[in-house]
Amino acid sequence: MKSSNYKYLIMITLIVCGISNIYFQFMMTPVSEQIKAMYNLNQVQYSTLFTAPMAPAIFISLICGIIIDRFGARKVVLVSLIVASCGIWGRVFTTNFAVLYLCMMVPGFAATFLNTSNAKLYGEWFDPSKISTVMGIHMGMSSLGNACAIYTTAMLPSVKTGYVISAVISTAAVLLWLFFYRSNAEKSSRSSQAADSVVSNIKTVFRTKDIIIAGIALLCSYGCFMSVSTFCPQVLQYKGFSAVTAGKIAAVVSLGQCVGNFTSPLIAARVGNLKKVLIGMTAA
Repeated sequence: MKSSNYKYLIMITLIVCGISNIYFQFMMTPVSEQIKAMYNLNQVQYSTLFTAPMAPAIFISLICGIIIDRFGARKVVLVSLIVASCGIWGRVFTTNFAVLYLCMMVPGFAATFLNTSNAKLYGEWFDPSKISTVMGIHMGMSSLGNACAIYTTAMLPSVKTGYVISAVISTAAVLLWLFFYRSNAEKSSRSSQAADSVVSNIKTVFRTKDIIIAGIALLCSYGCFMSVSTFCPQVLQYKGFSAVTAGKIAAVVSLGQCVGNFTSPLIAARVGNLKKVLIGMTAA
């Protein structure tokens, strides 16, 4: 396949990996009451379980770039995807809360490596002017996977069926990465250089007011989205909606995110002022 066309296979691979990292987690939201009953969990335990995939991001986000620069994205991400798939498959069989938490946490390593490196990985294959659009497509497809997980899981015969589907998707992500991912850029940096770069960039971040403000805004918006996506189906079921109906209603939030991811880069390019677009979207 020509290099100009191979980039789309790279995009498909990264998109499937992104969907895998989201589906296994958000398929839990419309069947949260069933999951709590299966494992005899209280609300705090369920919330802890649901947020387990985010734990690795707290500890390794800053060093992911260093690790990938030193060992290469192909090897590092492949290992993390295999570990993630083992955890997602393990969830199918476990009945212990502690083991279940571990099975939910380890896929977070794959998500962290990919989330912190997606722009760089796409940058090896796509022109810099296209990166924002490509990332919008990637995030839009991930949001679509999120919406599908929330919309359909309550319709499945059992929670275990949803577990198996998410495990199959994770296996597909491993196979796609194994057989089709390859780098398109020379690896010129070494671990020491990367470490110096990270330290330098952290200093720059804390000196730049606009980056800090943007980070706080993202923290608040993502926290809001997570709260709604996680607990909306539960609240609707408490109000008398069936699990299926609650899942359909809650999926609208993710569908909105999907549409926004696709359209925001296009609108920003047309308007020519990203700040105005972001303010308008946030106000809406």
